[in-house]
Amino acid sequence: MPIPYWIHEKGAPRISNGSDFAAVQASFQTWENIQTANIKFAFRGTTTAGIVGHDGMNVVTFTDTSAPLGSSTIAATFSFFRTENGQTMFDEADIAFNPAIDFSTSGETNKFDIQSVLTHEIGHLLGLDHSALVSSVMVPFGVPSQLDQRTLAYDDVAGIMEIYGTASGTGQIRGTIEADGTPVFGAHVVAVDSDGTPIVSTLSQRDGSYILRFLPPDTYAVYAESLDGPVTRLNLGGGSTGFFSSVRTNFGTTYFGNVSGLSEAAKIAVGPNGVATADIRMFPPSATGLRLTRPSFGIRMPRGRTVTVTGGGVDITDGVLLTGSNSGLQFGPMTFGGRITSTAPTSVSVQLTVLNSTPLGPKNLIVNRGTDTSILSGAFVITDSYPSGISVSPSTGPVEGGTLVTVNGTNFRSGARVFFAGLAGADGRVIDSNTIQVTSPANVSGAANVVVVNPDGTWAVGSQVFGYSSQPPTISRVSPLDGPPSTRVVIEGDHFDSRTQNIEVAFNGTTAKIISASVNAITAVVPFGATTGPITVSVFAQTATGPAFTVTAAPTSTNLAGRSFNFIDASSSTGGTVLTFSNNDDAIALVKLPFDFILFRDIHVADSQISISTDGFLSLEPLSISEWQNAPLPSTTVLRPSGSAGTVPPSLIAPFWDDLIMPPQAAITTKTVGAAPNRQFIVQWSNMSLLDENGRDLNANLTFEAILFEGTNDIQFLYRSMSGPRSDGSSATIGAQNLKRDTAIQTGFNQPIVASGYFTTYHFQNGSYVEAVPDATPPSKPLVTDEGPLTSNSTQLAASWMSNDPESGIREYRYAIGSTPEGADVRPFISTTQSSIVVSGLNLQVGATYYFAVKAINGAGLESEVGVSAGVRFDPTYQPQVKIIPSSPQSATVFTGIAFLAKTGMSVVLRAFDGNGNLVAGPGVRNPSSITLAAGQQYAKLVSELFGLQSFDGWIEADASAPGLGIFVATGSWDMLQLDGTVPRDPSADFVLPHGDALAVLVNPSARPATVTLTDFASAQTQSLTIPARGKIVMPLAGAVRVRSSEPLATAGIPVSDAQSTLVFPQAVVGGGYSSTLSLVNIGTAPANATVTFGTASANISLSANAAARVSISDLLKLSGDTIRTGAVRVTSMSLFGASPSLIGILDIQNSSGGASVAAKATGTDFTFPYVANANGFFTGLAFATGSEPAKITIDVYSADGGTPKSASITLAANQQFSALLSDLVAASAAQLGGYVRIRSDQPIWGWMIYGTDKVLVSGPPL
Repeated sequence: MPIPYWIHEKGAPRISNGSDFAAVQASFQTWENIQTANIKFAFRGTTTAGIVGHDGMNVVTFTDTSAPLGSSTIAATFSFFRTENGQTMFDEADIAFNPAIDFSTSGETNKFDIQSVLTHEIGHLLGLDHSALVSSVMVPFGVPSQLDQRTLAYDDVAGIMEIYGTASGTGQIRGTIEADGTPVFGAHVVAVDSDGTPIVSTLSQRDGSYILRFLPPDTYAVYAESLDGPVTRLNLGGGSTGFFSSVRTNFGTTYFGNVSGLSEAAKIAVGPNGVATADIRMFPPSATGLRLTRPSFGIRMPRGRTVTVTGGGVDITDGVLLTGSNSGLQFGPMTFGGRITSTAPTSVSVQLTVLNSTPLGPKNLIVNRGTDTSILSGAFVITDSYPSGISVSPSTGPVEGGTLVTVNGTNFRSGARVFFAGLAGADGRVIDSNTIQVTSPANVSGAANVVVVNPDGTWAVGSQVFGYSSQPPTISRVSPLDGPPSTRVVIEGDHFDSRTQNIEVAFNGTTAKIISASVNAITAVVPFGATTGPITVSVFAQTATGPAFTVTAAPTSTNLAGRSFNFIDASSSTGGTVLTFSNNDDAIALVKLPFDFILFRDIHVADSQISISTDGFLSLEPLSISEWQNAPLPSTTVLRPSGSAGTVPPSLIAPFWDDLIMPPQAAITTKTVGAAPNRQFIVQWSNMSLLDENGRDLNANLTFEAILFEGTNDIQFLYRSMSGPRSDGSSATIGAQNLKRDTAIQTGFNQPIVASGYFTTYHFQNGSYVEAVPDATPPSKPLVTDEGPLTSNSTQLAASWMSNDPESGIREYRYAIGSTPEGADVRPFISTTQSSIVVSGLNLQVGATYYFAVKAINGAGLESEVGVSAGVRFDPTYQPQVKIIPSSPQSATVFTGIAFLAKTGMSVVLRAFDGNGNLVAGPGVRNPSSITLAAGQQYAKLVSELFGLQSFDGWIEADASAPGLGIFVATGSWDMLQLDGTVPRDPSADFVLPHGDALAVLVNPSARPATVTLTDFASAQTQSLTIPARGKIVMPLAGAVRVRSSEPLATAGIPVSDAQSTLVFPQAVVGGGYSSTLSLVNIGTAPANATVTFGTASANISLSANAAARVSISDLLKLSGDTIRTGAVRVTSMSLFGASPSLIGILDIQNSSGGASVAAKATGTDFTFPYVANANGFFTGLAFATGSEPAKITIDVYSADGGTPKSASITLAANQQFSALLSDLVAASAAQLGGYVRIRSDQPIWGWMIYGTDKVLVSGPPL
């Protein structure tokens, strides 16, 4: 099957026209064109993998700075092997060009030709070693500014046929090489044909044997020479440690026939498929050290030319004789000189004439001193005349190509090809030896070399003889024209370029990353640090200026890395994606970045490929190998223990960079959680181990992760389970660095700082990162509240607690129950993330006191002091005073505040239940919650403050340890456009809901289900339903209803037992934008006639039995709306049959802003209003009505702590109504917010309180 290969996507960075990619493909094609070898390649396109590595791909790269290339190495092939069935098998090879060397595709001066160099390297990929024939492509030396190695020599072909050959009809010569009676290992054995051409060479094996294969039928001379220059044992595979590292060189050059000259050598006839034998007994080495070492690269010599050539070596001095392997090489007088290289201390210059009759191909340079001989095999390559004198007409054309060009020169041959800056022209036609016509290809702007290459490999360069011109780029449209950094911007126009490396886009001078480009459109990313200003596009030094782009601030993101340890499991069991690696050690997996991410000042766009390594790091760039040797940050390279250099990855994010390995149970997974624009990308390494410097598995077990936060660009490393040697990070790097590898943040380098539960956070701040200061302080001592001093439940205890840790937050709590403070004899310490707990299944002892002990653990793993509750004693006779708050919603739009007032000292246990009767629980929730009140103390808090609940729509139970607890509930919208106040009533099994078009809230606090019947007063229709035990329902009402239940229900309804024959509403307002509406219900079985009095006006209402009415006071009493009237509304009923009191009513006061409901309470002489609101725009008003006797009323205003009140007194006449602002009655209360009001009267009175602002009214019933 074809051998696949890839080219790194960036190609040769200094070549901008794409000819580097064409040259690479031409090099592979050169080997594929060998007709007698079965070689096929398949170009698979470009790849982001640009670093040499065992990654399953054969990659050609020009940008790898990690490969161990010396300064004199032009390029190198790195082969990788695998073991299969106990045998070592070739697996893949990467070819790396030295990025420090200049390369060309068009014969530029002092630059190495890509196609020539790569043709050589592909020979290595196919399995060839270096050749000692310096005329061969596989010679271990290269020369800049020449294209000769694009063409294979026969020695190269024969070598590849040895591995992939299919040819027949050729013969072979075999034999042994001996010196001093022993086999010679590593002698260079060469077959020279009848034309003097060194055609095939080989090296003798350890037993002295050799085989020269694939010889065309001819007569041959064979010689053997030592590898003493220019090619030596160090140039062969493995160098000083390779197979040929111990070759012998202590012998002289000898021809078969044991002679030192070509003319005397025994000739060997080789026929088709013939086999000949030629054993050679080597002469001793030259006494003077005679040997040729230069030239090291075959000199191309056209026939019919005379040139001066220089050779060098050892003992190349007066008295030697220079000859060639063919008589067509004519040597003139010699001039001797000194050192030309370290291996050529002596030298000679000579005029060499190549006769026109000289056969083409390689020829040897031979030097003799007496019987001593040294041969430089393939020193000359005889060719036909090279093309020359290249000129073109016309000399310019557009970058789009398509110009018909006439190329003039000499020595053009049929089949010649023309290249413009390395790109092949189209439709080439050789007119004659001096003229070629060809169509120019599309290219980049600027002067271009024109290269003519004949089919025989001869070539010539016309330096910059053709110029490509381009029109300047233009910008026609930009979209969008504003946005924050990382915004993708499409720039439309003309005369751009399809190669992004040829384009520069800048936003007000700041260079941007280009995602894609064509001649008409560019997609770029607004760079970090850009400011508002014009967009510019530069293509080949020509710049277009576009419209101004407005750089806006990045949207504020709340997707911040948390302050506490929060390991997000990304394993496959939670939906994570398991990554696949080529092996379990030092491997890379490529995945796509799920969202834009800015690392330092580098923007990495969504869907770009990133690298995840088995060695505990990820890079936001595509890598092909994983560097296992960690380094401090920032760094570009790292020195490995072996002395070799490794490359530190760019755009590195390293939670635990070490030489990790994946045992069978290990996995590396990824997962993206959340929704845009607040996603988190998690990379999790699970059950990893690590290797020591000798590659020994330390059997550690490491599970950790890195999290990238969209929007904020925060990074967090979390370590869930770290055990075993070096699991503390003592040989690891923890940190991150940028793309250029010159900026970094580092938490640790070979420092023992990691443990299970450890985490570190990097917060992104304006192009840099700041590490969150590690939390060094434990959480505060938990404040533990149990369910009061007493309990009658023998099997259950409950408690809640609070602790704070502003640095890293609370990660978990541990609680225990003991019969002594801090004890754990009843329940041992148990971990929870909740802030409250109900523990059941206990066996409490009568009279014993039990204590909760709680410890808080923060995100840094630090543990608080033990907090202990006050203790709760089990008393089976204890009966708390229970009150139910049926509705107390809390959310982002509404709030509920609750004020508690104690007549005597008491503790109150508060429990929040959901609609199904379940105790509400969750992180941060304190349920139950407990408060302790002194006599006369008020305590007011929001539901969110009492329980830690931010969202709630259930019901609350308050258990007081003593009678006399008053509760006031205020519910409203956060914008204060709606507000309502209620005092919870005792549960009732028979009550009236007088309001229609309202929602009924019914709570069954009983442990038994409640069977409920609702009777509509208007239609007399009934509705039956069941409320589960501890359940709550909310239902709409069309009109007033009577509710009967098998279990007492908590509700806002009025108990039937509160029915009266006379109802007094202390305050009503009509006129001036106010209205008062009276709802009356006759619950009796007989009709009732009710007289309604307001001031001096009165009217009658007739109510049937079990009937309701709702009337406007102004309509009923025919009052004008022009004048504001205030006063009490009195309703008196008479029954013809003397029936018991049967009226229930409520009065609604409304204006354009809202309304307040006033109930008809029974008279009293001592009652309390639970709250004072005389600040923040609120007012508090009081209303009183007297009966048949005058009354002296004392108004005492208390602060929330009780204490001495601020007081005032008023005297009212009989049947008088009075209303006023509290601040007018008691001036000292004018700015008071909180506290309560006590009303004392010497005669029974009715009273009510109303709170309000200019937008809302609130009812304040007495407790």
